[in-house]
Amino acid sequence: MDTYLLVGRGKAGWHAQGISSGNKFSSSGGTFEHYVSEAPEGCPVYDAENADYDAFAKFTISGPMCDVTLPPGQVNRFSLGDSKKYATERSEHATERSEYSSFDFVPLDIYLNLLRDRVPGVRFGKVVNHTVVWECV
Repeated sequence: MDTYLLVGRGKAGWHAQGISSGNKFSSSGGTFEHYVSEAPEGCPVYDAENADYDAFAKFTISGPMCDVTLPPGQVNRFSLGDSKKYATERSEHATERSEYSSFDFVPLDIYLNLLRDRVPGVRFGKVVNHTVVWECV
């Protein structure tokens, strides 16, 4: 069974990330209604359709990727060393570290904090009873 852990809209439509049979997955091209109807209570939702385009493009191209399976605060950084592997580190302050590369993976908490801090105009909400309650701004 698919479990959505993040629902979002960028500049190309709605998408979701989650876990299915213990494996992470991404889905795109679905409708807002479908993703939200299948999302659990409290699932975070973001909508960047009306966000600052340049800031959003910079964030999605050069910022980190979200890994919904990482525990809060854990970061997997890509190492360009001989082994080209990921090194795990803990980050107590989600946005304190100023630079993440486009090959780094961050958990949901850090990803959402970075998105909130770096992209003006994104709105955020949570799934409540199969609908989204948006934060007041």
